Amino acid sequence: QVSLSEEVLGRLLDEIRNTLLSKTQTYSEKINAIHLLLLLKHTSGHEDYNWIDYYASLKRNVDTIKTGHSGFFEQESDLSLRFAMAVLQFAFNDTSWPEMFEILALINNESEREVIDSLITLYYFLKRARHLLAEDPFLPVIVQYVSTFCFHESQEIRRQTVGVLYQLLNTQYADFAAGRLSKMMNDDDFGVKLPIVRQVDLLKQKDFDAYNYILSKANIDNHYLVRRVAKSIEEKDLL
Repeated sequence: QVSLSEEVLGRLLDEIRNTLLSKTQTYSEKINAIHLLLLLKHTSGHEDYNWIDYYASLKRNVDTIKTGHSGFFEQESDLSLRFAMAVLQFAFNDTSWPEMFEILALINNESEREVIDSLITLYYFLKRARHLLAEDPFLPVIVQYVSTFCFHESQEIRRQTVGVLYQLLNTQYADFAAGRLSKMMNDDDFGVKLPIVRQVDLLKQKDFDAYNYILSKANIDNHYLVRRVAKSIEEKDLL
């Protein structure tokens, strides 16, 4: 919730644009720049910035933005960047639905890295701009897409899915998200259960039954950290 002056915001946005327009930047750096841009655009106090002209300067160079390369230790791909860019376009009310659906279909059939990148991008988008989805057909698509990864064989994909589900609690799909989070407490990997329990306070006002169920499961979990986090939450409730 940091408040930036117009001058500082402008300089920061200039650097983001420079990163996106550079053909020598990695896919990872460009994706991170888009995540930061999503955060800045929807942070309170930045509404008066000239976002229309700023986005126009990006739109004129979409092909350049989509040009990048994988770093030596990176696994990000042009498909991950294309999806991040498509989400950014949606945030600026400039959506190409056929392209968005095509990218999601491709990611579903690609490697674990692309799926993880897409879930991280959706997390940032939902955290800052979910209000844009109130009556939009993209939200049911997101829900259907995310639902396929709740029980994926990859622990990291399941862990990233947890974050997206918690962001869906503030949409009309709150019951779906709460139900999936409850079922995911049966996961064998503590790395999936731990982020569920750590964020369970977000469920308290949305679905108290799911909140209690997750804490009850955590209290008898075979991993010390899961039990310890649950205990600290219950101790806080008693204060």
